[in-house]
Amino acid sequence: QSLFLMNSPFIREQSNHFAELLEQHSGQIREQVRFAFERAFGRPPTRGEYESAIRFQREFTGTGQGAGGQFLRLFCQGLLCSAEFRYLK
Repeated sequence: QSLFLMNSPFIREQSNHFAELLEQHSGQIREQVRFAFERAFGRPPTRGEYESAIRFQREFTGTGQGAGGQFLRLFCQGLLCSAEFRYLK
């Protein structure tokens, strides 16, 4: 089920919309990560989550695979497919 959700055209589309919202909110990746967690989970990221997101962004953009926008889309897709999002109380 998780793989189906991750590959769903609907989730990819919503991830794109979510990434656009983050880009409109701020041009700073640190602020985008904080805002994404607040929007997706209703809470700020833990220190570990925050550090993992920043490390992922640095590693992703350092590989030449794309700009920050592509990173944001994949980051948002991960949040939307997370167990915490699917089972938000």
